[in-house]
Amino acid sequence: MIQYVPFKPVKRGYKSFTLVSKLSYLMFIKLYTGKDNQNDSDGKSISSPVLEIVSKIPTAPYRLYFDSAYTSILILQKLKSLGIDACGCIRINRSLIPKKFSDESKDLKPGQSTFIVSKSLGVALHAYRDKKLIIIASNFHDPHSFVESNGQIVPEALKDYREHMGFVDSFNQLHTYSPTSRKTYRWWHPLCFQLFDAAITNALVLYRKDHPDGQFHSEG
Repeated sequence: MIQYVPFKPVKRGYKSFTLVSKLSYLMFIKLYTGKDNQNDSDGKSISSPVLEIVSKIPTAPYRLYFDSAYTSILILQKLKSLGIDACGCIRINRSLIPKKFSDESKDLKPGQSTFIVSKSLGVALHAYRDKKLIIIASNFHDPHSFVESNGQIVPEALKDYREHMGFVDSFNQLHTYSPTSRKTYRWWHPLCFQLFDAAITNALVLYRKDHPDGQFHSEG
């Protein structure tokens, strides 16, 4: 299903959901085939791609970071119930964000911050005004913890988010260096090229991990 995404450099194409490790290794990819929501116990719709992704990877201590397209209070609560730490940038108009917190966040001056915690949901919201307003939602950060980042005192959740986001972009950058894609009139060819490029990129990532000196080695 070809999608139109106005804020992407390539406006039309196939949409996919991916999970990439901090090594820039592609762990999971799912092609978007249409809207498919799952319902939580209270009947409210929650984002299904995130839940499907975590169901496909081994059960082990790890943390997920995602952008505002996937972050919601419900998804963070659900992940916490599964024992998974998660953090993401969240849009101020998302459901379950208290209006009082939203209003306070909009009035922040540059360098100022505020937060709110829901003990029942196990989720904290951190708002920080830099050049623009940034709101981070987390189910594991201490809302009272602040650290230095780029000469500024910011919520620890924000610094953590900045340091761990971008692995998908790094993976995408790697597989654009030597793409195998060619012009074609078959709709499924671009998908095959993408998977082939992903396999090559993953092989490169694993090689770099085993050979940190960056040198290529031959046997014999």
